[in-house]
Amino acid sequence: MNISDEARAEADDFVERERQFQLGFLPTEQAHPLTAHFGDTAQRRTDEGIRQLFAVDSSMIETASDLLRSHEIDRLRRSVRRLLETDGRIYFGGCGASGRMSAQLEAMWRRCFIETADRCPSLRDRCLQLADKAGSVVSGGELAVIRSVEYFEDHQSFGRRQVSETGIGPDDLFVALGEAGIAWSTIGMTLEADERGAETYFFYCNPRALMEQNLERCRQLFSRNGICFIEAPFGPMAIAGSTRMQATSLELVCIGYALEWAVSSWATESQGVELPPPATPSDFADSITGLLRQLSEPGAVSGLAGAVEAESEIYRSNGLVTYFADTYLIDILADTTERTPTFALPPFSRRDESTLEPSWAFAKHPFLATPAAWKDLLQRPPTGLDWGSETYRAMNAPSQLAENPPDLSARSCYAYAIGNESDVSRTTRHPAVFLWVDVESRLAVEELAVPGGFDDHYGLNIGGTHRGARFTVPISIPAGPLAVASHLAVKLIFNVVSTVTAALLGRIEGNWMVHVLPTNKKLVDRSIRILVELKGISYREAARLFFDTWKRMDPDRRLSDSPVAAALRI
Repeated sequence: MNISDEARAEADDFVERERQFQLGFLPTEQAHPLTAHFGDTAQRRTDEGIRQLFAVDSSMIETASDLLRSHEIDRLRRSVRRLLETDGRIYFGGCGASGRMSAQLEAMWRRCFIETADRCPSLRDRCLQLADKAGSVVSGGELAVIRSVEYFEDHQSFGRRQVSETGIGPDDLFVALGEAGIAWSTIGMTLEADERGAETYFFYCNPRALMEQNLERCRQLFSRNGICFIEAPFGPMAIAGSTRMQATSLELVCIGYALEWAVSSWATESQGVELPPPATPSDFADSITGLLRQLSEPGAVSGLAGAVEAESEIYRSNGLVTYFADTYLIDILADTTERTPTFALPPFSRRDESTLEPSWAFAKHPFLATPAAWKDLLQRPPTGLDWGSETYRAMNAPSQLAENPPDLSARSCYAYAIGNESDVSRTTRHPAVFLWVDVESRLAVEELAVPGGFDDHYGLNIGGTHRGARFTVPISIPAGPLAVASHLAVKLIFNVVSTVTAALLGRIEGNWMVHVLPTNKKLVDRSIRILVELKGISYREAARLFFDTWKRMDPDRRLSDSPVAAALRI
């Protein structure tokens, strides 16, 4: 293939000048040996593909079990417990999947205390005060919960600005969910919180020595003596580089445990509050290990395999799936949002974007209109970012952002119809399927009304009674004040649904996400490395092929076809 001079120049510039974004040395970016043939395996036997993913999750829980007993997690849980007696607040922050996990942890905290206030009228005012102690900093604002704002990841100044706008100070805690540990925006958040005197934690899933050796931004971060670093070097993800899977599951398990322990400890010392007693690290680890064991049993795998095969057949027929859930809507939205950059699927559409290709899957609240659904999703109204050109210029942002600032405001969130209003966009293609998700029999299935236009409807039941569900995952989920185990179960299940479905549709080769969308420099590097791996060429040759393919693509196809997949067809 003849490479254009322009593509050759851009590729060579990336190879020579962007070494800080060439990340193949990181374990989280490498291929996991257990899933080396995952794509072919899943296409031959759906159940075997599911078992491969759960096998990697099981080894992730082994890492979590050790970490739960660490000095760092012990320090965090005790700091959160002290915070419950002070005027301070706790903030969670991150980008991409970890940004969405940050919003989810805040929502879990808030829901716990709001529900406790309803059960304990004598402590209502105190519980509502405690609910407001939590906040989250999602890179790109809360719009990123529902539509990827991946380009924010490359800018330290953006993360710093978002944290500074919270007013965080010495009385507060900041927990950075670093995921791979290398995102500029999350590092910026962490440095800003530390400089403002907050007790600051940084959770990451790669070896510190390796990061310090290769990445200047990590050397800058690790030089801060006041930050408590929580290292969770799990290794490769089940799908190479897909930290939305095991890395964020580790965040949920470990940070979630610290929060549950602190809340349970507070409850045992507060008269009139009935919550489970605080679990020891060993007991909590055992309960999560038991949950993974149940998910891997034949009944659960069979139920999941049926759900995956049904969903993949809908997409093969050019149809659409709309999930309906209430308490666990944020978990499902997080997974469906991630499908766009991971598998080159159409993003969620605003109400005023009716000309765009509809997203294959979407998620809605079955009982609330969109404004109320957003409030229920986050357990507060969205705030968003109101940044104009001057703000971006002050942060030395790229000229295209300064000249055309994206709408990341709260009102932009409401433009996405996650409520139960009539939504013709979800029935523009057929079959259009209404799929309700019930966790532990909490969804009022008998009150569900299927809107007009849908061709079929069925249910997925997780850990509860059947109640008419077509597919059931028969597991018993451990209880906890923040329902960490329940949220983990939903996360692991939807990781499986989205990933195995993508494999059945040919969007995974081996364990490489060959349909990745290169929406930031990290993903450009990953795209190049996939071409190195699958075409057997050098990094520079792969870079030239990538940039040339990208430039030749129709701009209208760049959200539905990956340059990696296109280059592999050459």
